[in-house]
Amino acid sequence: MKNSKNQSGVISVIALGIFALMIYFGLLIQQSTINTYNDIRNSNNYASARHIANSANEYLLFLLGQHEAGYNFSDATTGGFVTCNYVGGGTYVDDGSACDEFSVLVREKDILIEMEIKARAAANENLRTEDCETDPLGGGEINTTCYVVPFPGTGDAGENCKMYDPIFGSSGDEFVPPNLTGGVSDLDQINYSCNWNKLKFGSSVTDRVSIPLYYESGLDGDGNPIIKNPFKDGSANTIALRLRTPCECGKPLADGTIPSGEFDCRGSQDDTVCIDDYRYILNDGSRNPGEEDDIVVQWQITGKCGGEECGLMGYPDIHSAIYESKINEKYLVLARDTTSLKTSEDSEIEAYIIDNTKGETLEEMEKPVLSIFLSHPLFDEDGKIIPYLEYQLITDHPVSNPTNRLYSRARVDGNNFIS
Repeated sequence: MKNSKNQSGVISVIALGIFALMIYFGLLIQQSTINTYNDIRNSNNYASARHIANSANEYLLFLLGQHEAGYNFSDATTGGFVTCNYVGGGTYVDDGSACDEFSVLVREKDILIEMEIKARAAANENLRTEDCETDPLGGGEINTTCYVVPFPGTGDAGENCKMYDPIFGSSGDEFVPPNLTGGVSDLDQINYSCNWNKLKFGSSVTDRVSIPLYYESGLDGDGNPIIKNPFKDGSANTIALRLRTPCECGKPLADGTIPSGEFDCRGSQDDTVCIDDYRYILNDGSRNPGEEDDIVVQWQITGKCGGEECGLMGYPDIHSAIYESKINEKYLVLARDTTSLKTSEDSEIEAYIIDNTKGETLEEMEKPVLSIFLSHPLFDEDGKIIPYLEYQLITDHPVSNPTNRLYSRARVDGNNFIS
């Protein structure tokens, strides 16, 4: 009997152990199943977010085709993103807004859609910069509020632009944080490479740019675009085109050091940010006697005057054409008092860009467009190829950007996708 009792106790203990193991493995299987289900659900939600964001991006492209240059698609009240918020799929109300376009995509989920077209700066997006206030460019060309093309932070001449948050308005620090510039301090925003675009010789995509100096400000009562030329209605009277060469990295000597006076862009240094002494020097005749001082960039402004084609263009004159020496001496190559040739006249009639005492000018044009074209390869004093020029347009009233920035984000039950 004693042995029988002991055997029963052992069997009970074993049975309890097996039962505990079954519960443990059951919990493991249950947790694994839950995790698998959550992974599948999150994957499905992420795929849905991607699909919705891509659909929103296609909708923005459709809008661009229906509107003129400089059209901004943003919240009419805040100027921020157009936001569509669907909670549980059941609270959406058809109100005739852009959100109606995506109502068929809404199910029993929490869905958020954000959209924006940025084709010009808003009225409050004038760049905070000391240079505009102190007018270091000379001649009184820049002495008011600065609006910059490309839109601040979107220039392709810089490296760390995604981390740069432009400071707008009349308050705050106008300098770029040194951690973004590789340690360069007191760099004014207007001179930061992320606020400049490239002109690169060799392709019609990279060696020319057209900047509309007008924009669509909205629609009239009949649904037609309202076109605004800020120079014609008096909102703007300042324009300046700036061109500069990029930074030139110094070549290390045999001992690994950089020669004195050359730019050390190794390590954490951003090689698109440097002082002016470290920029490439074009091989113009003023520095190298016997060499030609070539016209390196062509420019023209075209539009319509009284329904007829008209325009202004540069001609071979140091106060009009953009010579190599003009880029070397200062960034500013075009301003309101730049002389030009009227293309709408048979005879050679001069006119300033903005000065109606000399005839048809920018302030009399419908839909004016500034075009600049890099006309030949660039070389430095030693005959070495300079990879590109950098350009920046400054005005005292917003004008259109040469490219449109589209943004769309979808969030489905906490899963995000940005298109």
